[in-house]
Amino acid sequence: FSGDDGAGFHYAYTERDVLPIYRDALMNTDMRVLVYNGDTDPGINSFRTQDKYFNYFDTSNGDINIDEDWRPWTLGTSHHRMGGYVTSYRARNASQAQFHFVTIRGSGHMVPENKPPMALAMIANFLGNNEFPIYEAPHSSRRRQ
Repeated sequence: FSGDDGAGFHYAYTERDVLPIYRDALMNTDMRVLVYNGDTDPGINSFRTQDKYFNYFDTSNGDINIDEDWRPWTLGTSHHRMGGYVTSYRARNASQAQFHFVTIRGSGHMVPENKPPMALAMIANFLGNNEFPIYEAPHSSRRRQ
């Protein structure tokens, strides 16, 4: 397991790092990639994954661009029900290649089991090549005093 060493643990990594494979796919193919995390997953923390991907895809030289800034998304049936967060990247020279990183709000490691409607919406948006619907925070009708 290599998601997070944890305090006081030092694991010997035996698997290959997939980030160079994702970068190669983004730069040299028309492949679309979806990586997702439940945001309450204790085993593979979404913040750790987020840091790793955000720091790996260097957008400063212009080869890879942020296609969509980190933002909340919704199921689409109600723009007031947050599904999680999404960001995507696209290579400058790629027509279809995209890399999406999505979190599922309130889900642990087993996203389809923990949050079936959100998992279905995420997969449907990705496979349909649709933008993840924009979340709109509900407005409170209570007056502040």
